[in-house]
Amino acid sequence: MITRVPGYRLGCRLLGLASYVYAGALLLVNQWEAFFPSMIVLTFGLVFTVRLLTLKGREA
Repeated sequence: MITRVPGYRLGCRLLGLASYVYAGALLLVNQWEAFFPSMIVLTFGLVFTVRLLTLKGREA
């Protein structure tokens, strides 16, 4: 099972956090030109965050 890979939860956490920071930086630099790319990046961040939360729910 893929959730048994060492560092999987840390990887999900780091990718989610990095995508939030990257999307915020895109919106600060180019407000309207980067709106849709930043929404795509935020969607990836939400996917990794939800994946991390479902892993925590399963282990509890």
